[in-house]
Amino acid sequence: MPHSLERHTGTIINVSSIGGIVPIPYQIPYTTSKYAITGLTKSLHAELSPKGIQVCGIYPNFISTRLTERAIFRGKNEETASARYQLVDKALNSPVLENPEDVAQAIWKALKHQRSDVLVGTTKLSKTAYQLFPGLMKSILRRVFEMRERHF
Repeated sequence: MPHSLERHTGTIINVSSIGGIVPIPYQIPYTTSKYAITGLTKSLHAELSPKGIQVCGIYPNFISTRLTERAIFRGKNEETASARYQLVDKALNSPVLENPEDVAQAIWKALKHQRSDVLVGTTKLSKTAYQLFPGLMKSILRRVFEMRERHF
């Protein structure tokens, strides 16, 4: 950062998620961390863009990776941990997921065109639907993730 400030040039790219724009039920730690990245990105942009430093946020929908292979799922009991694992695994096998190559292309386009926000793939649709129909989208997201409060 000091070098970029001294030269009045540079680029910072933060990869957030749809979870940094739209709250995802039953994913509170994830959503909270993504909203934090979104806030950091927008604050850095507001502070650093007048100093010649480009700050961009990349917002993909869920990305098709094998996150579950490295994740640790906890809960009140083994049944809850297993339900959480199955939830994430089901999400990772959804046809709506972005692929890592699309996210990489979005990062490249953000750099090339000096964009401050890039909504990848279906993120724009998800964001717009949530803005227009928040109650309906909350209900759909709860059903998609199929977790019930009693599991916690």
